[in-house]
Amino acid sequence: MLPFANLSADRENEYFGDGLAEEIINALAQVDGLKVIARTSAFSFKGKNEDVRHIAQALGVTNVREGSVRRAGDRIRVTAQLIAAADGTQLWSERYDRPMTDVFAMQDEIASAITNALEGKLGGAATNPRHYTPRLPAYESFLRGRAHLAQFTPDAWNRAKGLFEQAIALDATYADPHAELALGYFICGMHGIRPMREVAPFVRAEVERALELNPSDLRPRFLSGAIALVHDYDWKAAEAHFAASMNVTDVSGHARWIYASLYLRGLGRFEESAAEMGRAVQQDPLNATWHAIWAAHLLDAKRFDQAINEGLRATELEPNYFVALHLLGEAYQASGKWDEATAAFDRAYRLAPWNAVAVALLAASLWRRGEKAQAEHLIRQTGDSPLPLWGPVVYHLLTSNLDQAADWFERMIEARDPFALVYARASIVEPLHEHHRWPELAARMKLPAVAT
Repeated sequence: MLPFANLSADRENEYFGDGLAEEIINALAQVDGLKVIARTSAFSFKGKNEDVRHIAQALGVTNVREGSVRRAGDRIRVTAQLIAAADGTQLWSERYDRPMTDVFAMQDEIASAITNALEGKLGGAATNPRHYTPRLPAYESFLRGRAHLAQFTPDAWNRAKGLFEQAIALDATYADPHAELALGYFICGMHGIRPMREVAPFVRAEVERALELNPSDLRPRFLSGAIALVHDYDWKAAEAHFAASMNVTDVSGHARWIYASLYLRGLGRFEESAAEMGRAVQQDPLNATWHAIWAAHLLDAKRFDQAINEGLRATELEPNYFVALHLLGEAYQASGKWDEATAAFDRAYRLAPWNAVAVALLAASLWRRGEKAQAEHLIRQTGDSPLPLWGPVVYHLLTSNLDQAADWFERMIEARDPFALVYARASIVEPLHEHHRWPELAARMKLPAVAT
């Protein structure tokens, strides 16, 4: 589902065409048997005059929907066509010229028409009926908010948050802004923008309100599972929430990421966690973040060559993505390729010298090469309150200072830093498992024994 080209005179209407495309993506993702590429990958072709066959090959699909949207006053005109990539055949096309108040019916019609055009391949599958039709001003605020949330910088999050809250004020019974607010708050905690202890009550409250307003949509429950884990260390409650949210037709990439990284990886079920992140990549094949995170899961599954390949793919998609670079470096390091690892760590540090993990990995690499004075100089730059806290943990692990590693890991647990669970079973932490303080640290996380 490619983004709609914005033909409106006002370029500010760009968000509306993008939102319309994403709503159709979400509707079609609920159809059994239909593979629908997620927003990040589909929108990577925005503004590019690419051949449909090239797009289909890059995304691994057989059909492409393209079109345009023009908005003028209280009317909207949408053209859409579904094209078979193999030969350019037009499977379906339509033009809609409607008042803005008909936008929800139009979305449903487009999704239904595409499903009907593919009916022979899908065995008569149908799109699910719309649960709720929000007030139009609330819907527009929601779309604007989601456009900002997709960028996820601190400034973009603040704008998104304000727009979601505005949508809620305009329509108190609209569930979707609550679910997106919960996701935004949780990502803030994961990224260290705000402490997880601080955002956890907001995530809980927004998920509960979303489920209260739309009990049939279980998708937000993965966030309840995430908070049950990272804040409460309640594994049974988390299991119940994940069982519900991961059993829907259209599991999101964010849900797969959290389920794989916190729950499966925290339990040491590395082959399963790698498989789950692999599914996220299949849904969103041009998403550099998912490739980078998949590399980390493959690394713990001891699939080093594949981990390196996924790290390289992530850096190919986003050359200046420092997280992908330091995860690529970890894969090289685990493979014994220290020169390549150091080069990746150096690039990550140059892009993000403020990030404690980027600093720690480069410093540890320098320490191993005998450049201990330079390593210690770098570490001192992070100060007494480095973020993320995983930075000093990994530095002391790699420099064999297990007492300090244990101290910093305890601080992670106390702060409810989610990376305490992400890395609890990781291969890089295995030396700490032999330390006399590990049983106490594991008990504080209520870490279940690894199944044998």
